[in-house]
Amino acid sequence: MFPTEILLNIFQHLSIYSQRQCLFVCKSWNAAARPFITRLDTNTRRLYGRNCLFRLARNTLMNTDYGLGIRRLELFLPTKTEHYNIQIDLIHILEGCHNLAEIIMRMYNPFPLVVCMVERRVDLPHLELILVDNKAQLLSLGFHYLNLASLYKATLNQLAIRIYAGAFSRFLAVDNISAYLQEFVNLKYLSLDTDCPVILDSILKACPRLQRLKLQVKLASFQLRKSGAMDQCSEFQLEVLDMDGHLISHDVYLYLAKSCKYLVQLILSNPCKQLYPIISTFHASAQDKSLQIANLTFKDQFPATAEMLQDINYWFPTVRQVELSGCNLSSLIDEHHNLLLDFNDLNLDYLSLDLDPLFNHNHRFLDRVALELVMDDFTEWWQRDGTAKSRQQFRVRNTKQYLHPSARQRRIQSNQTAVITIKAESILTLRLHFLKLDSPLDQTIMPLTQ
Repeated sequence: MFPTEILLNIFQHLSIYSQRQCLFVCKSWNAAARPFITRLDTNTRRLYGRNCLFRLARNTLMNTDYGLGIRRLELFLPTKTEHYNIQIDLIHILEGCHNLAEIIMRMYNPFPLVVCMVERRVDLPHLELILVDNKAQLLSLGFHYLNLASLYKATLNQLAIRIYAGAFSRFLAVDNISAYLQEFVNLKYLSLDTDCPVILDSILKACPRLQRLKLQVKLASFQLRKSGAMDQCSEFQLEVLDMDGHLISHDVYLYLAKSCKYLVQLILSNPCKQLYPIISTFHASAQDKSLQIANLTFKDQFPATAEMLQDINYWFPTVRQVELSGCNLSSLIDEHHNLLLDFNDLNLDYLSLDLDPLFNHNHRFLDRVALELVMDDFTEWWQRDGTAKSRQQFRVRNTKQYLHPSARQRRIQSNQTAVITIKAESILTLRLHFLKLDSPLDQTIMPLTQ
């Protein structure tokens, strides 16, 4: 549980990239081990209703030290919060939790609390995150949420913006998103969902410490640089870029390759009708100009095609992790509901596959799912019986009868069995799970060939 500063001193003899990788591993281990070392309740409070709210407000008022250990506050309030007493209790709680780092709002209506916090200017010198969990609520809050976030611009390291055009100039006395963001000196994680004009270079320059950026913007509102700006090569700390697939272009690719040398994960999301510009960009920039990413992720209905999967190794020779999370796999599923994922000669340390598309594609219940792993001319079979919501796991199937070519052909042609065939040079770890369906399956498979 070493502080970040100590870890950086320990790793300072390593290259910058290795420092980041080691620090990431330590943070991951720390996050995984914390629940076993300390009780989560000592630094987290979850308020599920009026009574919980009243008790915590009373305790913080009666004992000024009571709230000092609370670092995370989750508000699950199913009823309206317009009532004056509820607002006062919430403010008393916030004022009593001086060391609060995270506020998670899962409320019926967060608007009164947001407005009240702005009016009272609640002093929270260690606040790092204000999360409005419902995207529709975040959009409806508009500039009120941005006003609240700006109160804590010196300490916030995570920020999600979801707003329509015009709010910045009308309400915040700034011309654009970049002008608003430049005051957030410690921002590391930024999510932008807007139809406002977005200039990628200006965003990164406004947030020099940014490590993760999520962009959901219209192509017509997106620019790489300001018009007439000099092509100066700046270097940024960006490590993860999550963007709409239609924003990919040759210029964007070259910009990322030159200015974002620490980029390790590229996430392509949302439906995309025209894949040719993306494929042609990756083909043209492959090998000598390729991004040195380790993780490529397709999600949120981004269409994954056979051509794209087969060319990953050519486009990105350094990729060792692929995640297919809620992406569109319809072009890879045949009439018998079989799924073919051919990664050609790609060596994978980790492959994550969401099974939702397979079950959503089939209007009838599947009785079983068979998994065929083909690696370096070696084939291994697994099978899971039952529907998506059953608690069955994938199990190795290696009997002679099961492995016979005629048995495979029957499975391929069956409407009750879906066959997932995955081809790659090697796979060290395979994760199979359901992202949205109410299913308990979340299984990690270590192929026997390893």
